[in-house]
Amino acid sequence: MKYSSRNRTTSFQQCLLTLALAAAFVLTAQAYCADHDSLKVNPSSSVAAAPADTLKKSAALQAKDSAIAPATLNAPDSTRKIPMATPGDSLLKKAALQLQKKTAVAVEDTASLFLKVPSIGFGIGWALGSFDIFNDWQSSLPDSVQKILPMNPDTFGMSITEPVNTYNILFPISVSWTPLVFRKSSVSFEGSFCYIGKVLQATLEHDTTSGKVNYRQSLDSYTFNVGMLYRHSLDERFFRIEGVDRTSVIVGAYVLPYSYLSKQSSLTWSGVPDSVVVAARANLKNFYAWGYGGGWRIGITSQRALSKNSGMEVSVCYVGRYLGFFREKQGFVLNKEVNPAKADPDDKLSFFSNTVEMKVEFMIGTTNKKK
Repeated sequence: MKYSSRNRTTSFQQCLLTLALAAAFVLTAQAYCADHDSLKVNPSSSVAAAPADTLKKSAALQAKDSAIAPATLNAPDSTRKIPMATPGDSLLKKAALQLQKKTAVAVEDTASLFLKVPSIGFGIGWALGSFDIFNDWQSSLPDSVQKILPMNPDTFGMSITEPVNTYNILFPISVSWTPLVFRKSSVSFEGSFCYIGKVLQATLEHDTTSGKVNYRQSLDSYTFNVGMLYRHSLDERFFRIEGVDRTSVIVGAYVLPYSYLSKQSSLTWSGVPDSVVVAARANLKNFYAWGYGGGWRIGITSQRALSKNSGMEVSVCYVGRYLGFFREKQGFVLNKEVNPAKADPDDKLSFFSNTVEMKVEFMIGTTNKKK
């Protein structure tokens, strides 16, 4: 029995000693880990740890910390480590700022740099309006056989094969140069050309024979314009068009140094006596003359950049012109040569034109503006 009691006492002592050694080992390991962690938090390096209370001031900073060190923040509270600022963070911040600046510059280059440099433009338009001279000419066109064939008119019947177009339509072509560009305005110089022409064709046929007379009369006008345009951008708070970079009011003045005007009448015939043709030709009044004048423009225009150095402009304007002093070899052209029934037939020919013009112009920057 004594032997058994001694053995049990020895075993109990050994258990106590084992537990004491284990406890000592755990305490030693914890102390070692704590010392090791303290070395990480307060190293002898030059980078200082961020205070915990500063990192917890805003949710944005906590989200950033979680993105930088997700494994650390998701660890248990007992082993969670305080994130430290590293040189890599500063480099990332600098790279992000540089990328942001480059993106902003790229947006500026694409959207509005084109609007800040001199440019040249090529445009084409469509215009509709009134021309006093064409109104007078159309009112004097022959509407009966008597006005074309004064001899034996009753033996012919007249039919219109090509009636006159009642609309005054133009397709102006322009070239512009914009050397002066300011923050909210610009000044351009423009040269343009426009043409308008109308034709009447009629056929006169003999009642009993195969005789026929083809009559043709036309009026053509060619005009060259040279002028200056001023644009002033509108405040977007008061007027804005979606999808464009700038909307402006446009005002311009033109000089028309050359305007060509011609009236031509002709006859072709078959199976008709020569005497009839000679009498008909005596009534044909033709002229080829040139004149000059002035013009003006007012309207609204919108500009949109297509790339860094190119863009497009769309404008809707009222365009007015005054043309006069038309001269041919025999002297000045008179009103009666266009319309004999006009109230002042012996006055020099002159007229106004008033049109609404829609134009599309493609513009190319001539210089690169450095930021």
